[in-house]
Amino acid sequence: MTRATCNRLCALALAALCHCAWAGDLATPELSNADPFGVRGHSARIAQDGNGNDVALDQGGLHQVASAAQTGSGNRAAVSQQGAANRSTLAQTGLANNLSLVQNGQQNRSAVSQSGADNLSTVAQFGAAHDAHIEQVGNLNTAHVEQYGRGRTATIVQNGNGITATTIQY
Repeated sequence: MTRATCNRLCALALAALCHCAWAGDLATPELSNADPFGVRGHSARIAQDGNGNDVALDQGGLHQVASAAQTGSGNRAAVSQQGAANRSTLAQTGLANNLSLVQNGQQNRSAVSQSGADNLSTVAQFGAAHDAHIEQVGNLNTAHVEQYGRGRTATIVQNGNGITATTIQY
């Protein structure tokens, strides 16, 4: 096993253990205020530049925040925030894009922004103050927002190419 593979596996294991973040192109993830039981003070910042890109983020517990920014190539992101202050911000710039965000219970929020190529976004927010914003600029687009139970608000702005948008609110 190479050192890079070992670092990647260790980062994934650590991220799973403390409900934090692992960033695909980084040898070492940035974990802020990580609580091994996934119950308080969360925060995760991830910034990547080029190639494979990947973000897998699972935050359970209370004071989640998050953020990610990927620039070029494979992109992809998956964020899950469970119960309490939520919040999230992601921005992907070029190529395969893709995104999936689930926020479960409490203050919610979000903001997604993808720039060019295959795009696609999905945001699902369950219970509490909601808010979501997606802005995709070019290429195959598609965005989807589902909000259930309370605050609601959704904004989808897509500029050019494939465009499709769906907002479901209950």
